[in-house]
Amino acid sequence: AVGTLGEIASEDSVEPLIFLLDDPDHGVREATTEALIKMKEMAIPRLLISLKNGNIYLHQSILGLLKGMEWKPENKQQTLQFYLAKRDMSEPIEFDDEFIKILIEEFPGPSYSSEFAVNVLVKIGVPAIKELVVALENQDEHIRMYSTVALGLIGDVRTLYPITLRLEDLSGSVREAAKEAITKIENRQGIAYQP
Repeated sequence: AVGTLGEIASEDSVEPLIFLLDDPDHGVREATTEALIKMKEMAIPRLLISLKNGNIYLHQSILGLLKGMEWKPENKQQTLQFYLAKRDMSEPIEFDDEFIKILIEEFPGPSYSSEFAVNVLVKIGVPAIKELVVALENQDEHIRMYSTVALGLIGDVRTLYPITLRLEDLSGSVREAAKEAITKIENRQGIAYQP
């Protein structure tokens, strides 16, 4: 079946092949990898989408495949997507506002991706605050919650007021995150905040 899909070499055959990268049979995974390498130009855009939406085990297969294809990210979105999937930001990357926004957009994704994005934003620190405060008003409750968490971990006293506004959020998880963030900032700064 893998050989047939690989011989068809159409965009319609890429998606089923990507699904087979997670097959328990080593021979199937190997044949799938070979077929996708032959379809490199058609496969890469779909592999990148799967890298964002797939499970953690599939991510490892896709990362290995992209490495085997000698693929390099072509833009900031792909670069960040690649490093988020690897859960490794050790290589130097210039974190400008665009990168920070892309990281924040990861919050509605799988929890491991969201948590990694929070950790990266906390490492960025103060330069991430502006975009995180803007994200507190986002319609997506996951974005509001993880932005609140990140701000609490960054611990800048200037963010207390916007975080306090989240205490009235419609989402219980956002309200809870706001309480925890305020407590973290108060403890870190040695203050008792009075709105």
